[in-house]
Amino acid sequence: VAGGDAGVSVERGGNSSGGESGSSGLLGGEDLSSAWAADSDVVLLLKLAAVSAALSAAVKYGSLELDFPFEPSVWLAFTLVFGPTLLNCFKWGQIGREEEEQEEQEKEEVAAAARWQTSREEQQE
Repeated sequence: VAGGDAGVSVERGGNSSGGESGSSGLLGGEDLSSAWAADSDVVLLLKLAAVSAALSAAVKYGSLELDFPFEPSVWLAFTLVFGPTLLNCFKWGQIGREEEEQEEQEKEEVAAAARWQTSREEQQE
């Protein structure tokens, strides 16, 4: 981000999830890119196959133990529809707040650099 007439630039930090590396993770825990980034393609495919097989087995054999998939329930339907929607709303709210904080910090850094440049120019006169 250019600092205007002061000629000062500030690099934008952060990763693809919208936060810096030290910040807390996203709500829902769906950001696996940093956790699996160091894996090779073969290891990643094996992990995805294992997760897929485990979830498939849980759905197939778990339905034998649970009654709720076979009995109508309005509250279960509301939970299945609105639960993920609310998680998504909270996640995007968190991302928006983090971006606003980062933008404010960058503006403060640019303003401080401009003040420093101005005071330096005044001292040279």
